[in-house]
Amino acid sequence: MFHPVSAQFWAFYPLLPLVVNNSAFYGSKMFGWLVVSLMESAKRAFSKAREHY
Repeated sequence: MFHPVSAQFWAFYPLLPLVVNNSAFYGSKMFGWLVVSLMESAKRAFSKAREHY
């Protein structure tokens, strides 16, 4: 009566916090990198505009 999908799920379940932590860690790293690159491009555009006028 044991369902194979639930068996796979319970085999995977102990790894779930690890996966969630890893995705959160990499997500925050990617978000920080995105913010930094956006700020860098904004600074470049601002200095270009200041040189231009």
